[in-house]
Amino acid sequence: MTIASFVVGAGMACWFMLFHFTDKWKMSGPQQPSGNYIYAHVEHGGVTYFNAMQSTASHLYLPVWIFFFVGILAVNASRGTNAFKRSAPDRHDLNQLPVMLLGAAVAVAIVYFWGHQILNSLINSPFGPSGDSLSQVDHN
Repeated sequence: MTIASFVVGAGMACWFMLFHFTDKWKMSGPQQPSGNYIYAHVEHGGVTYFNAMQSTASHLYLPVWIFFFVGILAVNASRGTNAFKRSAPDRHDLNQLPVMLLGAAVAVAIVYFWGHQILNSLINSPFGPSGDSLSQVDHN
């Protein structure tokens, strides 16, 4: 239960960071491809171009959110109830709140202090962007 609560806290923090960073990058990103900003980010009909680090980061948040969802299922299953059933928070959930907050704090620290190094190592790896025509989608 404690590990699942930690995962839930970390996943919730990552989910909110996804929205924070995506909104920040959308406001500052170009509307046309230029320089290193060649990866199209389409949201609600608007196109903003991200660089490799921004595109990689926004795509990595989805697996983290899935990890968070699995944590929620584990928390519900540990209660002995249906894992998919929504239930009102009870006293046991409040006892796990410090663990969830710790998970959120650890996730924020990892993203802010080591996020750029992790993303740069992924971008520079053999699995990084290849520069081919499939990586550079034009939505004009």
